[in-house]
Amino acid sequence: MLADDRTFTLQIRLKNLLESTGAINVSLGQSTLPIHAPEAALAGLITVGPILLVFLFAQRFLTSGQLAGAEKG
Repeated sequence: MLADDRTFTLQIRLKNLLESTGAINVSLGQSTLPIHAPEAALAGLITVGPILLVFLFAQRFLTSGQLAGAEKG
């Protein structure tokens, strides 16, 4: 849905980078980028980290909002 690569999110950019290397797709063979499986896993953790932190801090507000809508008035 995103036509311009400047509007890609960090996760989509990471997926494109890892698909172009041999880190995940071994059938590509040798790549000019020296990215291997441990680096790919670390990059995935770094991109998911901020989203996870926001969810963990906002979780109490999310659950209280869901429970407030379930009460009969």
